[in-house]
Amino acid sequence: METQQAQAPVLKLSWREKFAGLLVLLIGIVYLLWQMTDFISSKSGAYAVKEGALQVSTSELFNHIRSIISILLAFIGGWLLLKGKRAGWVIGISLLFLLNVIAAGIMIASYAAVDNLNKMVGGALVLPLLLALIFLLLPSARLKYKVGRNTLVTTVALIVLLIGLYFFLQ
Repeated sequence: METQQAQAPVLKLSWREKFAGLLVLLIGIVYLLWQMTDFISSKSGAYAVKEGALQVSTSELFNHIRSIISILLAFIGGWLLLKGKRAGWVIGISLLFLLNVIAAGIMIASYAAVDNLNKMVGGALVLPLLLALIFLLLPSARLKYKVGRNTLVTTVALIVLLIGLYFFLQ
């Protein structure tokens, strides 16, 4: 005798949700490549061996921890977003919000110092991040990912955790 479990029908993701999921995955890939390049080409004094003991700079250690957490969150969040999972929405919103804040801060801080071409390139890099964030905040996306009050609380908690990790843990 077979038992059938009632499952809620999975809503098909629109191109906007797929765009956001793929962008979060791309962020993870770029971050991973950047971290690998930084690790391979690092000639700084972040690591040293003295009398057989490995010494690691704490700021460099925190940078690596922050990078690894960001890479894992981006890969997991992007994959879950594309699968239509609520946890993917939480991770995706959190990462996109954090990266938008960082990018906007960099653009504002360097606005007077850069020429128009650099301003346009910066805007072209920020625009997809902002669009993906907006796409995930649309009512249709919130409905598909079943976003409720608890989901929003979890999202804000993850954003606060990431802000603490990026800005206060040095």
